[in-house]
Amino acid sequence: MKIFVSSLISGFEPFREAAKSAIATLRHEAVMAEDFGARPNTPQVACLQAVRSADLVVLLVGARYGYPQGSSALSPTHEEYIEARDTKPILVFVQDEVERESEQVKFLSGVQAWQTGHFREAFKTPEQLKDLVTRAIHDYQLSHSAAPLDVAALVETATSSPSHAAEQPLRSPMLSMAFVGGPFQRVLRPTQLEEPSVAKAMHKQALFGEPGVFDGTKGVDIGINDAALVLAQVGGARIQVDEHGSLVMHSRWSESNNGPGQGSAALRSSRRSSSAN
Repeated sequence: MKIFVSSLISGFEPFREAAKSAIATLRHEAVMAEDFGARPNTPQVACLQAVRSADLVVLLVGARYGYPQGSSALSPTHEEYIEARDTKPILVFVQDEVERESEQVKFLSGVQAWQTGHFREAFKTPEQLKDLVTRAIHDYQLSHSAAPLDVAALVETATSSPSHAAEQPLRSPMLSMAFVGGPFQRVLRPTQLEEPSVAKAMHKQALFGEPGVFDGTKGVDIGINDAALVLAQVGGARIQVDEHGSLVMHSRWSESNNGPGQGSAALRSSRRSSSAN
């Protein structure tokens, strides 16, 4: 993995070196601004590009906030955090028993916010930080490692998908399809499934895809059912996606719509749309 280390550099060198040593111990690549060398881009562009290309971000928060930069009026570390916050896993480590600058207090408050923040580990010495970073990265690897491909489990998951017919009365034949990816691993966090933008994108694609799955003259009920995002029309089509990226679709079978081709095309479009969010 490429792991970007984000923190104030000046005066924080021993702690950054401790994080780098922990990353190297686990045979990963530490990406650090002080190692970039000569580049044609500005430091801001180079660092934000490095954040985007990293697999994981280690954020170290000390006493000092750093110098506000340009129009954003944010420190480089704060800009790096915002760049990573919604797209990258972040491991946060906070220096303990130090008097933080007022802007650093505000920054840390956002990092630890209830709805959008992260849990963190406290450290005092470089040696302690190295142990904490080593353990946190190791735990992250274990929790995100993919299980071996189990074909029987994939088949069981696909065939045990909730039956649309059992939930709603049907007035015409329905086509039901389940797409299950493997090996099993989480690709969507529960909070992502609850994001209105995900349901909105799937709803739009189901209505206006080529061809559409939903009937534009009917309303759509949207909700979370058994840890899956469900979009359903009464007596009609239904699409659901879970945290593993498994998709289930029930669509009306219509000879005028070329039978199963309608559902298949729209399902592929819906999957791309949900993955993009």
